[in-house]
Amino acid sequence: KEFKLATFDPIYAQTQGLPVVLLETLMTLLVAVAVVIGLQMVGVVLMAAMVIAPAAAARQWVSRLESMVVLAAIFGMISGMTGALISSLHPGLATGPLIVLTATALVGVSILFAPGRGLLADWLRRRAERRELGSIEVLQTLVDLTREHGDPSYPVERGMLDTYHGARTRGAVAALLSKGLIAPASHMPSEGEHWVVTPAGLSAAQGGADG
Repeated sequence: KEFKLATFDPIYAQTQGLPVVLLETLMTLLVAVAVVIGLQMVGVVLMAAMVIAPAAAARQWVSRLESMVVLAAIFGMISGMTGALISSLHPGLATGPLIVLTATALVGVSILFAPGRGLLADWLRRRAERRELGSIEVLQTLVDLTREHGDPSYPVERGMLDTYHGARTRGAVAALLSKGLIAPASHMPSEGEHWVVTPAGLSAAQGGADG
């Protein structure tokens, strides 16, 4: 825990009386020893890849250092075993570069598909946030129109919403209907093109305005 604290928050570690300089020196020495030993065994490129890639891949999947260390070790073993296996099946391929490629592939997959920090998860999260924001804007427009007409059950026509929000109207209306915040205007000839705000929608809009 002393190494962990000195690495991530050296100022706080120093206030707790820990020998931060000594701990950082020991950490650097351990890394240097590992690199020197690894250079003799596997070379510069493979050593650099195995120091950085498994940790970079593991960081995308977990938030705790303890879990990251374990997962990084697993990724390192997977990379080494996969590269060695492919090399043994294809004698013309060198083991070292295959291990590097496997570790790099793990990093790429982790950056793209990790559920917490992956690019795909981030894109889906941003997309959902944009849709939610669009739904709130459409709901607020519906509420404003009903207030302007002084009628809580005023039916708002599709064309009016399209004027304000364009192509976002369709998806936003579907989301609001599924949540019960709006409902088709039953007293209009074409129910699918007119909507009224439900009491739940009025409460939601009021809550959004207060927030």
